[in-house]
Amino acid sequence: MDLKKSKDVIGKTVINDDGFIIGEVVDYYIDVDTWSVTDIQIKIEKAAGKELSLKMPFFGSLLVLVEVEHIKAATDQIMLSLSKDELTAYVTARQEEAKAAKKKKGKDDKGDKGDKGDQDVKEEEHEEG
Repeated sequence: MDLKKSKDVIGKTVINDDGFIIGEVVDYYIDVDTWSVTDIQIKIEKAAGKELSLKMPFFGSLLVLVEVEHIKAATDQIMLSLSKDELTAYVTARQEEAKAAKKKKGKDDKGDKGDKGDQDVKEEEHEEG
């Protein structure tokens, strides 16, 4: 078993198997029932988002949860098994899910607080220096 500390994962560059730089790991989610990582959260910067034809926020970057099943390798970088087209479709689907969850939450404000629901895709705003 190869164990990693969070500091060894957070900040790693995320690429696909064609070597396209997608972004970097900013967080991950753990299933507390099994104590296993279920998703990594990737920050996609504007240049990568533009090349992937993603809907990007006006300011900042896009945060996307990617299920660990899509990780092909984890060495000095995290390599996803998704091609550019598959990644675009995946992120777009997650954006639509987040949009639907947000809309549903607005109608029924009782939502499950433990569900990552609208965390699938999130816009991160920050000032560029």
